[in-house]
Amino acid sequence: MRDALTLPATEAVITGAVHELRQSYLPIVTKDAEALFRMMTTRDVGIADSSDEEIARLANLMNTQMAFFFLNGDDWFDVHPLLRQEVDEIVEREKSGTASVAPSVRPKSKAKKKAISRQKSPTGKS
Repeated sequence: MRDALTLPATEAVITGAVHELRQSYLPIVTKDAEALFRMMTTRDVGIADSSDEEIARLANLMNTQMAFFFLNGDDWFDVHPLLRQEVDEIVEREKSGTASVAPSVRPKSKAKKKAISRQKSPTGKS
């Protein structure tokens, strides 16, 4: 925990923070990933149609900050940068027919497990 409060932040602290934030968005269901993929590739709204279900999907993606709407010149949409690779992987699994394998929440690294155990124990020992 002490390392996280020290500046400049170490590469391990930055990597851990990025990993933790990405994990907070996972897992992503296939239909959401498909909408996000369309959004990533077209910079458009991303939903398949204007049904209540798809409008609710868009609202949820925006409310959870998985997707963003930008008003700088042209109006456009994009996906949270930390989710782009995961979205690509989910859509690729769907295309290849291995979609029955659920999107996985990546296991914690040894360094992350160690950092968590340090937070639980003030001495840093498990």
